[in-house]
Amino acid sequence: MDSEGYVVIFGFILALVWMSNRTKERQNRLRVLEQALRSGALTAQQQRDLADELAGRPRRSGIPFFSRAAFVLGWLGLFVAGGFILYEELDSPRDSCDYDTVGFLVAAGSFAVLSLPIALREFERRHPGRERT
Repeated sequence: MDSEGYVVIFGFILALVWMSNRTKERQNRLRVLEQALRSGALTAQQQRDLADELAGRPRRSGIPFFSRAAFVLGWLGLFVAGGFILYEELDSPRDSCDYDTVGFLVAAGSFAVLSLPIALREFERRHPGRERT
């Protein structure tokens, strides 16, 4: 058998082990949730949250979509900027584009996008009655 066959078999075994562990973890989590619901020492909100978890209803994160998207775009932009800077350093052919400059501009813009949700949240926290424009 060639090495590609071993890779496929190893991948299949790895997937089976991963699915088995995931099933065991899910069963353990459900058992703990059921015990917590039966205990009766929970508030009404906690009971609703646990019931939603048992039913498999997705929880909404408290982070708005705009903030999550800005975070992802900012980090991706920082990695792209690093790529531009490294490309310049790897003896790239000298053409009309200065990749170092492009990389630093992309990095600055990405940092601004990455920090924008934090700045908006701080602005709303410090000035609760003001509108953003």
